[in-house]
Amino acid sequence: MRSRNLLALALAPLIAFPFIYSSARESPEPELKIQAFTNATIYPVSSPKIENATLLLKGDTIIAVGPSDQIDIPADAQRIDATGKTIIPGLICTHSHIGSVSGADSSSPIQPEVRVLDSIDVRDTSINKARAGGITTVNLMSGSGHLLSGQTLYLKLREGNTVEDLSIKLPDGSLAYGVKMANGTNSIRDNGPFPGTRAKSAALVRQKFLEAQVYQKKRAKHLEENNPEKIFERDLALETLADILDGKRTVHHHTHRHDDILTVLRLKEEFGFKVVLHHVSEAWKVADEIAAADVPCSLIFLDSPGGKLEARDFEWRMEPSSKSAASSPPSTPMTPSTTPAGFSAMPPSASAPACPAKKPSKHSPSPVPRYSTSTNPSAPSNPASKPTSSSSPATPSPSTPVSSKPISKENKSSTSKTPRTASSPRAATAPATTAKPPAAASTANLPQPSPSKLNVQR
Repeated sequence: MRSRNLLALALAPLIAFPFIYSSARESPEPELKIQAFTNATIYPVSSPKIENATLLLKGDTIIAVGPSDQIDIPADAQRIDATGKTIIPGLICTHSHIGSVSGADSSSPIQPEVRVLDSIDVRDTSINKARAGGITTVNLMSGSGHLLSGQTLYLKLREGNTVEDLSIKLPDGSLAYGVKMANGTNSIRDNGPFPGTRAKSAALVRQKFLEAQVYQKKRAKHLEENNPEKIFERDLALETLADILDGKRTVHHHTHRHDDILTVLRLKEEFGFKVVLHHVSEAWKVADEIAAADVPCSLIFLDSPGGKLEARDFEWRMEPSSKSAASSPPSTPMTPSTTPAGFSAMPPSASAPACPAKKPSKHSPSPVPRYSTSTNPSAPSNPASKPTSSSSPATPSPSTPVSSKPISKENKSSTSKTPRTASSPRAATAPATTAKPPAAASTANLPQPSPSKLNVQR
């Protein structure tokens, strides 16, 4: 009898456990508490700034946002006084290099197997700086010195101890990432396995995707056979490219020049992969082709154009308002010290003011402008300037912009030249009509930048 009682006591926990476990699983999860951020300055983005505003959150859902006197806060909500604080939506950086990220090395121009995941330092100060600046989500990628420099990684800049803590996961639990590719001048080199021309760059990429198509078919056949005894020999590089061909990964493609952009669109059409064009400094030259291909672009805004050869056509402009564009004369060009930090990809038009002189860079070391104001027949006329003859040098006023079109052969031949002298060895090579640099203009009377109207036209 005693042994039976001991056996019953020993089995009691095992008998009761399923009922306890089932009851715990069936119990509803505690309801999330509403958080109310009050007395804040809020920038909703889709509407003007709201002073003394309230934001209601429930988990990751925004319930309400607006002036505090118009928002009803539930009695059981957690109140956070945000007086003196500013709340903005989290910013998404589509092209980031924070976290001491690195990718491919110099052994090959195409390295799809490389993962930036294995190089990110989540304690790097650049991540904290990005977070402090309001950036909450990034597409972290390697550089553009290769035709394909590896796999990117999508991160949420939350607090975390490892890169996996910051990683964004797909529904199947795998990491969310893309692939970084590039063309143009960056990947062209004179030695080693790297291409020496744009044509060779495209040929190398095309050949690699052809190999990936063969691998893609072999992998699909192996999965279809579902034979565990048959070992499939994996190739990490071709596997990544096959995922691109299957539409599982998106190509993030660095490209600037209009012909390089068209090369990317050509490859996209040929192999059917998804692509996002990054930088696209000359997108305005092939805007119709980009639109026809239905390809998104990630415009990388520059506040100091001229430092990159492929961005040589960048020009800062103040776009006039729609009401005064037809009647008002061109606005005073912005000087480098007052250059606005906003732009759009628009070609010069008759309603837009003429381009100001380029900002000096390593590509234009001479202080003398390399451009003529009378050689572009399609450029909009400037009512502030008057035509001058080739025999009378014109000195532009500070408000007279200088065209970004090179001096034509016709203009060179019709321009009188100053005889060479011992004291002026360069006089014979400089046209008499070459404009002198505009005198330094006071910035006090220059138009102030307006965020809603600032555009850069190339």
